[in-house]
Amino acid sequence: MSAFTNDRVKGFLHADGRRMINGDGEEVILRGWGMGNWCNPEGWMVGGTPMFLVGFDGCNMPRRYEHCRSIEQCIRETCGTAYAKSFWSRWTRAFLAEGDIAYMAECGMNSIRLPISARLFLDEEPGIHFNEDSFAMLDNVLDLCEKYRLYAVIDMHAAVGGQSGLLCDDGLDNIPRMFLEEESRERTMLLWEEIARRYKDRWIVGAYELLNEPISPPRFDHLIPELVKFYDEAIARIRKIDTRHMFSLEGHRFASRVDIFTKDHEFDPGYHNWHIHMHYGHDPQMQTLAPILRKAEECGVPIWSGETNDTPEAMAVYYEMLTTNHAGYNLWSYKVAESCNVTHAVTYPLPKEWDKMYRFISEGGARPSYEESQRIFDEMLENIKFAHCKKDETVHHYLLRQAPFAIPATGYDAMPGKGVSFGGSDVIENQFGYRVKDGMPIEGDPGYMPADAPHFAAMSGQKPEREWEHLSLVLTEGVYACYSLYNVQPGTMGKLTALAGSDGTVQVTIAGQEPKTLTLTEGESEPFPVPQGEKVTVRIEGLTGRVQLKTVAFCI
Repeated sequence: MSAFTNDRVKGFLHADGRRMINGDGEEVILRGWGMGNWCNPEGWMVGGTPMFLVGFDGCNMPRRYEHCRSIEQCIRETCGTAYAKSFWSRWTRAFLAEGDIAYMAECGMNSIRLPISARLFLDEEPGIHFNEDSFAMLDNVLDLCEKYRLYAVIDMHAAVGGQSGLLCDDGLDNIPRMFLEEESRERTMLLWEEIARRYKDRWIVGAYELLNEPISPPRFDHLIPELVKFYDEAIARIRKIDTRHMFSLEGHRFASRVDIFTKDHEFDPGYHNWHIHMHYGHDPQMQTLAPILRKAEECGVPIWSGETNDTPEAMAVYYEMLTTNHAGYNLWSYKVAESCNVTHAVTYPLPKEWDKMYRFISEGGARPSYEESQRIFDEMLENIKFAHCKKDETVHHYLLRQAPFAIPATGYDAMPGKGVSFGGSDVIENQFGYRVKDGMPIEGDPGYMPADAPHFAAMSGQKPEREWEHLSLVLTEGVYACYSLYNVQPGTMGKLTALAGSDGTVQVTIAGQEPKTLTLTEGESEPFPVPQGEKVTVRIEGLTGRVQLKTVAFCI
Protein backbone atom coordinates (compact mmCIF):
# COMPACT_ATOMS: atom_id res chain seq x y z
CA MET A 1 0.00 0.00 0.00
CA SER A 2 1.30 3.44 -0.98
CA ALA A 3 2.19 6.13 1.57
CA PHE A 4 -0.19 8.40 -0.38
CA THR A 5 -3.32 6.27 -0.24
CA ASN A 6 -6.43 7.49 1.56
CA ASP A 7 -6.59 4.15 3.35
CA ARG A 8 -3.65 5.34 5.44
CA VAL A 9 -5.56 8.38 6.67
CA LYS A 10 -6.42 6.92 10.06
CA GLY A 11 -5.43 7.81 13.59
CA PHE A 12 -3.42 10.78 14.80
CA LEU A 13 -0.64 11.82 12.43
CA HIS A 14 2.70 12.25 14.15
CA ALA A 15 6.40 12.64 13.52
CA ASP A 16 8.67 9.61 13.62
CA GLY A 17 12.18 10.74 12.81
CA ARG A 18 12.23 12.06 9.24
CA ARG A 19 8.83 10.55 8.41
CA MET A 20 5.20 11.12 9.30
CA ILE A 21 3.23 8.09 10.41
CA ASN A 22 -0.44 7.40 11.09
CA GLY A 23 -2.10 5.82 14.10
CA ASP A 24 -1.04 2.35 12.93
CA GLY A 25 2.61 3.35 12.51
CA GLU A 26 2.43 3.39 8.70
CA GLU A 27 4.22 6.10 6.74
CA VAL A 28 2.04 8.87 5.31
CA ILE A 29 3.34 11.35 2.73
CA LEU A 30 0.95 14.27 2.54
CA ARG A 31 -0.18 15.61 -0.80
CA GLY A 32 -3.07 17.99 -1.17
CA TRP A 33 -4.44 21.43 -1.91
CA GLY A 34 -4.58 24.59 0.18
CA MET A 35 -7.93 26.33 0.55
CA GLY A 36 -6.76 29.79 -0.33
CA ASN A 37 -9.69 32.25 -0.58
CA TRP A 38 -11.89 30.17 1.72
CA CYS A 39 -11.59 31.99 5.07
CA ASN A 40 -9.05 34.57 3.98
CA PRO A 41 -9.54 35.64 0.35
CA GLU A 42 -6.80 37.53 -1.48
CA GLY A 43 -8.13 40.01 -4.00
CA TRP A 44 -5.87 38.97 -6.87
CA MET A 45 -7.34 35.44 -6.80
CA VAL A 46 -11.00 36.48 -6.56
CA GLY A 47 -11.28 39.00 -9.38
CA GLY A 48 -9.46 41.96 -7.83
CA THR A 49 -6.21 43.89 -8.04
CA PRO A 50 -2.79 42.38 -8.87
CA MET A 51 -0.81 40.58 -6.18
CA PHE A 52 1.35 42.67 -3.84
CA LEU A 53 0.61 45.91 -5.66
CA VAL A 54 1.63 47.76 -2.48
CA GLY A 55 5.32 47.50 -1.59
CA PHE A 56 6.86 46.04 1.56
CA ASP A 57 8.26 49.32 2.92
CA GLY A 58 6.51 51.69 5.28
CA CYS A 59 3.09 51.33 6.89
CA ASN A 60 0.96 50.69 3.82
CA MET A 61 -2.79 50.41 4.13
CA PRO A 62 -4.56 47.79 2.02
CA ARG A 63 -6.11 48.86 -1.25
CA ARG A 64 -9.79 48.32 -1.91
CA TYR A 65 -10.64 44.63 -2.42
CA GLU A 66 -7.02 43.58 -1.86
CA HIS A 67 -7.32 41.25 1.15
CA CYS A 68 -10.09 39.85 3.33
CA ARG A 69 -10.47 42.95 5.49
CA SER A 70 -10.63 45.36 2.56
CA ILE A 71 -12.86 42.98 0.57
CA GLU A 72 -15.31 43.09 3.46
CA GLN A 73 -15.15 46.87 3.51
CA CYS A 74 -15.83 46.94 -0.23
CA ILE A 75 -18.88 44.69 0.23
CA ARG A 76 -20.13 46.93 3.03
CA GLU A 77 -19.72 50.00 0.79
CA THR A 78 -21.52 48.44 -2.16
CA CYS A 79 -24.04 46.04 -0.61
CA GLY A 80 -24.75 47.49 2.82
CA THR A 81 -23.91 46.56 6.40
CA ALA A 82 -26.48 43.78 6.87
CA TYR A 83 -25.38 42.05 3.66
CA ALA A 84 -21.71 42.32 4.60
CA LYS A 85 -22.37 40.93 8.08
CA SER A 86 -23.74 37.66 6.68
CA PHE A 87 -21.41 37.42 3.69
CA TRP A 88 -18.55 35.34 5.12
CA SER A 89 -20.88 32.75 6.63
CA ARG A 90 -22.38 32.24 3.17
CA TRP A 91 -19.03 32.44 1.37
CA THR A 92 -17.14 29.87 3.45
CA ARG A 93 -19.95 27.29 3.17
CA ALA A 94 -20.36 27.78 -0.58
CA PHE A 95 -16.63 27.83 -1.29
CA LEU A 96 -15.73 24.56 0.42
CA ALA A 97 -18.38 21.85 0.54
CA GLU A 98 -18.76 18.12 0.06
CA GLY A 99 -18.31 18.21 -3.71
CA ASP A 100 -14.91 19.89 -3.35
CA ILE A 101 -13.62 17.49 -0.71
CA ALA A 102 -14.89 14.42 -2.58
CA TYR A 103 -13.19 15.67 -5.75
CA MET A 104 -9.84 16.13 -4.03
CA ALA A 105 -9.97 12.59 -2.68
CA GLU A 106 -10.99 11.30 -6.12
CA CYS A 107 -7.94 13.03 -7.63
CA GLY A 108 -5.54 11.21 -5.31
CA MET A 109 -5.11 13.80 -2.58
CA ASN A 110 -4.83 12.64 1.03
CA SER A 111 -4.76 15.99 2.84
CA ILE A 112 -6.05 19.53 2.84
CA ARG A 113 -4.67 22.76 4.29
CA LEU A 114 -7.32 24.91 5.97
CA PRO A 115 -6.12 28.55 6.24
CA ILE A 116 -8.20 30.40 8.81
CA SER A 117 -8.44 34.07 9.70
CA ALA A 118 -8.46 34.72 13.43
CA ARG A 119 -11.09 37.44 13.15
CA LEU A 120 -13.63 34.98 11.71
CA PHE A 121 -13.29 32.81 14.82
CA LEU A 122 -12.55 35.40 17.51
CA ASP A 123 -14.58 38.60 17.28
CA GLU A 124 -12.57 41.82 16.98
CA GLU A 125 -14.26 43.33 20.00
CA PRO A 126 -13.35 43.88 23.67
CA GLY A 127 -13.41 40.64 25.62
CA ILE A 128 -13.12 37.09 24.31
CA HIS A 129 -16.08 36.10 22.14
CA PHE A 130 -15.66 33.08 19.88
CA ASN A 131 -17.72 32.93 16.71
CA GLU A 132 -19.80 29.78 17.03
CA ASP A 133 -21.03 30.00 13.44
CA SER A 134 -17.46 29.83 12.13
CA PHE A 135 -16.59 26.92 14.40
CA ALA A 136 -19.74 25.09 13.27
CA MET A 137 -18.63 25.60 9.66
CA LEU A 138 -15.15 24.23 10.48
CA ASP A 139 -16.69 21.27 12.33
CA ASN A 140 -18.61 20.36 9.19
CA VAL A 141 -15.49 20.59 7.02
CA LEU A 142 -13.62 18.26 9.39
CA ASP A 143 -16.54 15.81 9.29
CA LEU A 144 -16.28 15.75 5.49
CA CYS A 145 -12.51 15.32 5.65
CA GLU A 146 -13.05 12.31 7.89
CA LYS A 147 -15.67 10.90 5.52
CA TYR A 148 -13.37 11.17 2.49
CA ARG A 149 -10.11 10.46 4.34
CA LEU A 150 -8.18 13.71 4.03
CA TYR A 151 -5.93 14.82 6.88
CA ALA A 152 -6.74 18.47 7.64
CA VAL A 153 -4.01 20.92 8.68
CA ILE A 154 -5.46 23.91 10.54
CA ASP A 155 -3.40 26.89 9.36
CA MET A 156 -3.40 30.20 11.27
CA HIS A 157 -3.07 32.14 8.05
CA ALA A 158 -4.11 35.42 9.59
CA ALA A 159 -3.30 35.78 13.28
CA VAL A 160 -4.69 38.56 15.44
CA GLY A 161 -2.96 41.77 14.33
CA GLY A 162 -1.12 40.01 11.50
CA GLN A 163 2.12 38.02 11.70
CA SER A 164 3.68 38.27 8.24
CA GLY A 165 4.15 41.94 7.46
CA LEU A 166 2.21 41.26 4.25
CA LEU A 167 -1.32 42.00 3.19
CA CYS A 168 -2.08 38.27 2.97
CA ASP A 169 -2.14 38.08 6.79
CA ASP A 170 -5.33 40.21 6.83
CA GLY A 171 -3.82 42.70 9.26
CA LEU A 172 -4.65 46.37 9.58
CA ASP A 173 -1.62 47.19 7.44
CA ASN A 174 1.64 45.48 6.48
CA ILE A 175 3.06 45.51 10.00
CA PRO A 176 3.32 42.16 11.90
CA ARG A 177 1.50 43.57 14.91
CA MET A 178 1.06 40.24 16.65
CA PHE A 179 4.76 40.38 17.57
CA LEU A 180 4.52 44.02 18.66
CA GLU A 181 1.25 44.16 20.58
CA GLU A 182 0.78 42.12 23.73
CA GLU A 183 -3.00 42.06 23.33
CA SER A 184 -2.79 40.71 19.76
CA ARG A 185 -0.26 38.07 20.81
CA GLU A 186 -2.35 36.95 23.79
CA ARG A 187 -5.56 36.79 21.77
CA THR A 188 -3.82 34.59 19.20
CA MET A 189 -2.68 32.31 22.04
CA LEU A 190 -6.22 32.15 23.43
CA LEU A 191 -7.60 31.25 20.03
CA TRP A 192 -5.11 28.40 19.67
CA GLU A 193 -6.04 27.13 23.12
CA GLU A 194 -9.70 27.17 22.10
CA ILE A 195 -8.92 25.29 18.88
CA ALA A 196 -7.02 22.69 20.92
CA ARG A 197 -9.93 22.32 23.36
CA ARG A 198 -12.40 21.75 20.56
CA TYR A 199 -10.31 19.44 18.39
CA LYS A 200 -7.96 17.60 20.76
CA ASP A 201 -9.85 14.36 20.09
CA ARG A 202 -10.23 14.83 16.31
CA TRP A 203 -7.62 12.57 14.72
CA ILE A 204 -8.55 13.86 11.26
CA VAL A 205 -6.73 17.09 12.17
CA GLY A 206 -3.28 16.28 10.87
CA ALA A 207 -1.43 19.21 12.44
CA TYR A 208 -1.70 22.65 13.96
CA GLU A 209 0.11 25.19 11.75
CA LEU A 210 0.78 27.86 14.34
CA LEU A 211 1.59 30.74 11.97
CA ASN A 212 1.68 31.15 8.20
CA GLU A 213 4.73 32.90 6.72
CA PRO A 214 5.75 34.78 9.87
CA ILE A 215 8.04 37.82 9.55
CA SER A 216 8.43 37.78 5.78
CA PRO A 217 9.97 41.15 4.73
CA PRO A 218 13.64 41.57 5.78
CA ARG A 219 12.93 44.82 7.62
CA PHE A 220 11.29 42.83 10.41
CA ASP A 221 14.17 40.38 10.97
CA HIS A 222 14.78 41.90 14.40
CA LEU A 223 11.54 40.16 15.46
CA ILE A 224 12.83 36.64 14.72
CA PRO A 225 13.60 35.98 18.42
CA GLU A 226 9.97 36.85 19.15
CA LEU A 227 8.89 34.15 16.69
CA VAL A 228 10.84 31.53 18.63
CA LYS A 229 9.33 32.76 21.90
CA PHE A 230 5.85 32.60 20.41
CA TYR A 231 6.33 28.99 19.28
CA ASP A 232 7.73 27.97 22.66
CA GLU A 233 4.88 29.53 24.62
CA ALA A 234 2.08 28.50 22.24
CA ILE A 235 3.21 24.86 22.19
CA ALA A 236 3.59 24.75 25.97
CA ARG A 237 0.09 26.16 26.46
CA ILE A 238 -1.49 23.89 23.86
CA ARG A 239 0.22 20.81 25.31
CA LYS A 240 -1.61 21.41 28.62
CA ILE A 241 -4.80 20.75 26.65
CA ASP A 242 -3.79 18.53 23.74
CA THR A 243 -0.88 16.06 23.81
CA ARG A 244 -1.58 14.22 20.56
CA HIS A 245 -1.52 16.64 17.65
CA MET A 246 1.56 17.46 15.60
CA PHE A 247 2.78 21.04 15.13
CA SER A 248 3.69 22.55 11.76
CA LEU A 249 6.37 25.23 12.25
CA GLU A 250 7.62 27.76 9.71
CA GLY A 251 10.68 29.96 9.63
CA HIS A 252 10.84 33.57 8.48
CA ARG A 253 11.10 35.07 4.97
CA PHE A 254 7.97 33.56 3.42
CA ALA A 255 8.63 30.30 5.29
CA SER A 256 11.77 29.75 3.22
CA ARG A 257 14.41 30.14 5.96
CA VAL A 258 15.20 27.49 8.55
CA ASP A 259 17.63 29.41 10.78
CA ILE A 260 15.45 29.11 13.89
CA PHE A 261 15.55 25.31 13.83
CA THR A 262 18.57 23.79 15.60
CA LYS A 263 19.31 20.51 17.33
CA ASP A 264 19.89 22.44 20.57
CA HIS A 265 16.37 23.87 20.69
CA GLU A 266 13.45 21.48 21.19
CA PHE A 267 10.19 23.23 20.39
CA ASP A 268 8.04 20.41 21.77
CA PRO A 269 9.76 19.08 24.91
CA GLY A 270 8.65 15.63 25.97
CA TYR A 271 6.80 14.93 22.72
CA HIS A 272 9.04 15.96 19.78
CA ASN A 273 5.97 15.88 17.56
CA TRP A 274 6.55 18.61 15.00
CA HIS A 275 7.85 19.14 11.50
CA ILE A 276 9.57 21.87 9.51
CA HIS A 277 7.09 23.54 7.20
CA MET A 278 8.63 25.28 4.19
CA HIS A 279 7.24 27.15 1.19
CA TYR A 280 8.57 26.81 -2.33
CA GLY A 281 8.64 29.13 -5.30
CA HIS A 282 11.98 28.58 -7.00
CA ASP A 283 13.60 26.35 -9.60
CA PRO A 284 12.99 22.61 -9.08
CA GLN A 285 16.29 21.10 -8.00
CA MET A 286 17.85 19.42 -4.98
CA GLN A 287 19.97 22.53 -4.41
CA THR A 288 16.75 24.31 -3.37
CA LEU A 289 15.71 21.51 -1.05
CA ALA A 290 19.12 20.63 0.43
CA PRO A 291 19.27 23.25 3.23
CA ILE A 292 15.87 22.15 4.53
CA LEU A 293 16.79 18.47 4.31
CA ARG A 294 19.97 19.11 6.29
CA LYS A 295 18.01 20.94 8.99
CA ALA A 296 15.45 18.15 9.16
CA GLU A 297 18.24 15.62 9.59
CA GLU A 298 19.88 17.76 12.27
CA CYS A 299 16.63 18.15 14.22
CA GLY A 300 15.32 14.65 13.55
CA VAL A 301 11.96 15.82 12.18
CA PRO A 302 10.00 15.51 8.91
CA ILE A 303 9.56 18.33 6.43
CA TRP A 304 6.42 19.41 4.61
CA SER A 305 6.33 21.74 1.63
CA GLY A 306 3.08 23.23 2.83
CA GLU A 307 2.55 25.94 0.20
CA THR A 308 3.82 25.57 -3.35
CA ASN A 309 2.84 26.55 -6.85
CA ASP A 310 4.54 26.64 -10.21
CA THR A 311 4.01 25.38 -13.72
CA PRO A 312 2.75 21.79 -13.90
CA GLU A 313 6.09 20.71 -15.38
CA ALA A 314 8.08 22.26 -12.54
CA MET A 315 5.81 20.71 -9.94
CA ALA A 316 6.14 17.27 -11.50
CA VAL A 317 9.92 17.53 -11.13
CA TYR A 318 10.02 19.11 -7.67
CA TYR A 319 7.41 16.89 -6.05
CA GLU A 320 9.25 13.78 -7.13
CA MET A 321 12.32 15.15 -5.33
CA LEU A 322 10.22 15.83 -2.25
CA THR A 323 8.36 12.56 -2.01
CA THR A 324 11.43 10.41 -2.59
CA ASN A 325 12.83 12.20 0.46
CA HIS A 326 9.69 11.33 2.50
CA ALA A 327 8.40 14.90 2.29
CA GLY A 328 4.86 15.83 1.30
CA TYR A 329 3.48 18.90 -0.42
CA ASN A 330 0.43 21.14 -0.58
CA LEU A 331 -0.50 23.40 -3.49
CA TRP A 332 -1.74 26.96 -3.32
CA SER A 333 -4.46 27.32 -4.38
CA TYR A 334 -7.30 24.85 -5.02
CA LYS A 335 -10.03 27.22 -6.27
CA VAL A 336 -9.57 30.61 -7.94
CA ALA A 337 -11.52 32.96 -10.18
CA GLU A 338 -11.18 32.25 -13.89
CA SER A 339 -9.23 35.50 -14.29
CA CYS A 340 -6.41 34.33 -11.98
CA ASN A 341 -3.29 33.05 -13.72
CA VAL A 342 -2.07 30.53 -11.16
CA THR A 343 -2.01 26.73 -11.17
CA HIS A 344 -5.24 25.45 -9.64
CA ALA A 345 -7.58 22.48 -9.46
CA VAL A 346 -10.80 24.33 -10.32
CA THR A 347 -11.90 27.80 -11.40
CA TYR A 348 -15.23 29.56 -11.13
CA PRO A 349 -16.71 32.17 -13.48
CA LEU A 350 -16.90 35.76 -12.33
CA PRO A 351 -20.38 37.34 -12.29
CA LYS A 352 -21.67 38.56 -15.65
CA GLU A 353 -21.63 42.18 -14.46
CA TRP A 354 -18.27 41.95 -12.68
CA ASP A 355 -16.76 44.61 -14.94
CA LYS A 356 -18.91 47.20 -13.13
CA MET A 357 -17.53 46.13 -9.78
CA TYR A 358 -13.97 45.88 -11.09
CA ARG A 359 -14.07 49.45 -12.40
CA PHE A 360 -15.12 50.62 -8.95
CA ILE A 361 -12.52 48.44 -7.21
CA SER A 362 -9.51 49.17 -9.37
CA GLU A 363 -10.12 52.09 -11.71
CA GLY A 364 -11.99 54.69 -9.69
CA GLY A 365 -15.23 54.03 -11.54
CA ALA A 366 -18.75 54.65 -10.31
CA ARG A 367 -19.98 52.55 -7.42
CA PRO A 368 -22.67 50.12 -8.59
CA SER A 369 -26.01 50.62 -6.89
CA TYR A 370 -26.89 48.58 -3.81
CA GLU A 371 -29.26 46.49 -5.91
CA GLU A 372 -26.68 45.89 -8.63
CA SER A 373 -23.96 45.11 -6.10
CA GLN A 374 -26.04 42.59 -4.18
CA ARG A 375 -26.99 40.92 -7.46
CA ILE A 376 -23.32 40.71 -8.46
CA PHE A 377 -22.14 39.24 -5.16
CA ASP A 378 -25.14 36.87 -4.96
CA GLU A 379 -24.08 35.52 -8.33
CA MET A 380 -20.50 35.14 -7.11
CA LEU A 381 -21.70 33.21 -4.04
CA GLU A 382 -23.49 30.84 -6.41
CA ASN A 383 -20.62 30.61 -8.90
CA ILE A 384 -18.05 29.51 -6.31
CA LYS A 385 -20.01 26.33 -5.58
CA PHE A 386 -18.34 23.20 -6.91
CA ALA A 387 -21.22 22.45 -9.30
CA HIS A 388 -20.41 25.60 -11.29
CA CYS A 389 -16.62 25.21 -11.28
CA LYS A 390 -14.47 24.14 -14.20
CA LYS A 391 -11.95 21.41 -13.45
CA ASP A 392 -8.38 21.56 -14.69
CA GLU A 393 -8.21 18.09 -16.21
CA THR A 394 -4.42 18.12 -16.66
CA VAL A 395 -2.88 19.39 -13.43
CA HIS A 396 -3.30 16.20 -11.38
CA HIS A 397 -1.62 14.12 -14.10
CA TYR A 398 1.51 16.20 -13.57
CA LEU A 399 1.28 16.23 -9.78
CA LEU A 400 0.88 12.46 -9.58
CA ARG A 401 3.05 11.69 -12.64
CA GLN A 402 0.28 9.73 -14.28
CA ALA A 403 -0.08 9.74 -18.07
CA PRO A 404 -0.70 11.93 -19.94
CA PHE A 405 2.06 14.32 -18.86
CA ALA A 406 5.43 15.57 -20.08
CA ILE A 407 8.45 16.83 -18.18
CA PRO A 408 11.70 18.52 -19.19
CA ALA A 409 14.55 16.12 -19.86
CA THR A 410 16.56 18.03 -17.23
CA GLY A 411 13.91 16.95 -14.68
CA TYR A 412 15.33 13.43 -14.36
CA ASP A 413 14.94 11.53 -11.09
CA ALA A 414 17.08 12.87 -8.27
CA MET A 415 16.88 9.83 -6.01
CA PRO A 416 18.46 7.48 -5.11
CA GLY A 417 21.17 9.60 -6.73
CA LYS A 418 24.13 9.62 -9.10
CA GLY A 419 25.11 6.24 -10.44
CA VAL A 420 21.54 4.95 -10.18
CA SER A 421 19.10 7.70 -11.19
CA PHE A 422 21.48 9.47 -13.56
CA GLY A 423 25.04 9.25 -14.81
CA GLY A 424 27.31 11.75 -16.52
CA SER A 425 30.96 12.76 -16.40
CA ASP A 426 30.89 16.54 -16.75
CA VAL A 427 33.48 17.98 -14.38
CA ILE A 428 32.69 21.63 -15.17
CA GLU A 429 29.51 22.96 -13.60
CA ASN A 430 27.00 24.30 -16.12
CA GLN A 431 26.70 28.09 -16.37
CA PHE A 432 23.00 28.12 -15.53
CA GLY A 433 23.27 27.14 -11.87
CA TYR A 434 20.87 24.26 -12.42
CA ARG A 435 21.65 20.85 -10.87
CA VAL A 436 25.33 21.79 -11.00
CA LYS A 437 26.48 19.02 -8.64
CA ASP A 438 25.05 16.20 -10.75
CA GLY A 439 27.81 16.18 -13.36
CA MET A 440 25.22 16.00 -16.14
CA PRO A 441 25.72 17.81 -19.48
CA ILE A 442 23.01 20.48 -19.33
CA GLU A 443 22.98 23.11 -22.06
CA GLY A 444 20.82 26.01 -23.16
CA ASP A 445 18.38 25.45 -25.98
CA PRO A 446 19.66 26.51 -29.42
CA GLY A 447 19.65 30.30 -29.64
CA TYR A 448 19.00 30.83 -25.94
CA MET A 449 21.09 33.56 -24.30
CA PRO A 450 21.64 33.04 -20.56
CA ALA A 451 20.49 35.77 -18.20
CA ASP A 452 23.06 38.18 -16.81
CA ALA A 453 24.55 37.58 -13.40
CA PRO A 454 22.31 39.12 -10.71
CA HIS A 455 24.37 42.29 -10.22
CA PHE A 456 24.47 43.02 -13.96
CA ALA A 457 20.78 42.15 -14.33
CA ALA A 458 19.95 44.72 -11.66
CA MET A 459 21.98 47.37 -13.49
CA SER A 460 20.17 46.74 -16.77
CA GLY A 461 16.71 46.49 -15.23
CA GLN A 462 16.28 42.84 -16.23
CA LYS A 463 13.86 40.67 -14.32
CA PRO A 464 15.00 37.27 -13.02
CA GLU A 465 14.34 34.61 -15.63
CA ARG A 466 13.25 30.99 -15.18
CA GLU A 467 16.32 29.66 -16.91
CA TRP A 468 15.65 26.01 -16.27
CA GLU A 469 12.75 26.13 -18.76
CA HIS A 470 15.26 26.94 -21.51
CA LEU A 471 17.61 24.04 -20.78
CA SER A 472 18.04 20.59 -22.26
CA LEU A 473 20.00 17.43 -21.51
CA VAL A 474 22.77 16.30 -23.86
CA LEU A 475 23.04 12.54 -24.28
CA THR A 476 26.23 11.06 -25.64
CA GLU A 477 27.66 7.58 -25.20
CA GLY A 478 27.24 6.41 -21.60
CA VAL A 479 25.25 9.41 -20.32
CA TYR A 480 21.90 8.31 -18.90
CA ALA A 481 18.92 9.61 -16.94
CA CYS A 482 15.87 7.96 -15.35
CA TYR A 483 12.27 9.15 -15.28
CA SER A 484 9.60 7.61 -13.03
CA LEU A 485 5.83 7.56 -13.46
CA TYR A 486 3.11 6.02 -11.31
CA ASN A 487 -0.08 3.96 -11.55
CA VAL A 488 0.71 3.21 -15.17
CA GLN A 489 -2.32 2.02 -17.12
CA PRO A 490 -2.39 -0.44 -20.05
CA GLY A 491 -1.66 1.22 -23.37
CA THR A 492 0.68 3.87 -21.97
CA MET A 493 3.34 5.01 -24.44
CA GLY A 494 6.44 7.14 -24.09
CA LYS A 495 7.90 9.63 -26.53
CA LEU A 496 11.08 11.76 -26.60
CA THR A 497 11.60 15.17 -28.19
CA ALA A 498 15.03 16.25 -29.43
CA LEU A 499 16.19 19.71 -30.48
CA ALA A 500 17.79 20.94 -33.69
CA GLY A 501 21.29 19.59 -34.26
CA SER A 502 20.57 16.24 -32.63
CA ASP A 503 21.77 13.17 -34.48
CA GLY A 504 22.29 9.99 -32.52
CA THR A 505 20.80 6.92 -30.93
CA VAL A 506 19.57 6.27 -27.40
CA GLN A 507 18.56 3.14 -25.56
CA VAL A 508 15.31 3.01 -23.60
CA THR A 509 15.40 0.48 -20.77
CA ILE A 510 12.46 -0.52 -18.54
CA ALA A 511 12.63 -3.38 -16.05
CA GLY A 512 11.01 -6.52 -17.43
CA GLN A 513 11.21 -5.40 -21.07
CA GLU A 514 13.73 -5.76 -23.85
CA PRO A 515 15.73 -2.53 -24.31
CA LYS A 516 14.64 -0.45 -27.29
CA THR A 517 16.97 1.61 -29.47
CA LEU A 518 15.67 4.89 -30.89
CA THR A 519 17.26 7.11 -33.52
CA LEU A 520 16.79 10.78 -32.70
CA THR A 521 17.12 13.85 -34.86
CA GLU A 522 15.15 17.06 -34.46
CA GLY A 523 11.55 16.41 -33.38
CA GLU A 524 9.69 13.55 -31.74
CA SER A 525 10.89 9.98 -31.53
CA GLU A 526 8.79 6.98 -32.40
CA PRO A 527 6.68 5.94 -29.40
CA PHE A 528 7.74 3.14 -27.08
CA PRO A 529 5.49 1.04 -24.81
CA VAL A 530 5.49 1.51 -21.04
CA PRO A 531 4.27 -1.50 -19.04
CA GLN A 532 1.50 -1.37 -16.46
CA GLY A 533 2.64 -0.96 -12.86
CA GLU A 534 2.39 0.99 -9.61
CA LYS A 535 5.77 2.61 -10.33
CA VAL A 536 7.70 2.33 -13.59
CA THR A 537 11.13 3.87 -14.16
CA VAL A 538 12.30 4.59 -17.69
CA ARG A 539 16.07 4.81 -18.26
CA ILE A 540 17.30 6.69 -21.33
CA GLU A 541 20.98 6.30 -22.23
CA GLY A 542 23.04 7.75 -25.05
CA LEU A 543 24.56 5.17 -27.42
CA THR A 544 25.97 7.01 -30.42
CA GLY A 545 26.21 10.56 -31.68
CA ARG A 546 24.83 13.53 -29.79
CA VAL A 547 21.20 14.09 -28.79
CA GLN A 548 19.97 17.31 -27.17
CA LEU A 549 16.94 15.95 -25.34
CA LYS A 550 14.21 18.47 -24.47
CA THR A 551 11.21 16.56 -23.13
CA VAL A 552 10.09 13.12 -22.03
CA ALA A 553 6.36 12.57 -22.52
CA PHE A 554 3.91 9.82 -21.59
CA CYS A 555 0.43 9.36 -23.02
CA ILE A 556 -2.32 6.77 -23.29
